Amino acid sequence: MATRWPSQDSSGDLTVFAVASPYAWDVVETARRLGLRVRCVDNHGGADVRLPELVAVGDLEPGPFTLGLSSATGRAGAAAAAHALAYVTPMVLVDPTSAVASTATLAHG
Repeated sequence: MATRWPSQDSSGDLTVFAVASPYAWDVVETARRLGLRVRCVDNHGGADVRLPELVAVGDLEPGPFTLGLSSATGRAGAAAAAHALAYVTPMVLVDPTSAVASTATLAHG
């Protein structure tokens, strides 16, 4: 089950995994609006080098993460790759500027 930010037991750090998509910047911006320190993992290469704390796979200890891809196919593959690398605490990000219906169901991915 995914944890939703902000969480009282969070460290304030969030890894954005699979960032070789322009959508990664939307995820980064939402995380920053929530006051999180963002680290980006480029698991395939080709990510924008301006992303915050951009590293290759294996350069960070796994922790709370979300995905930086927008396509359903890409998210499924990235989630499997993240899990295989011991990223097991997915986070649901809800931008503080968004309007979310009270009947909405939010989940990771």
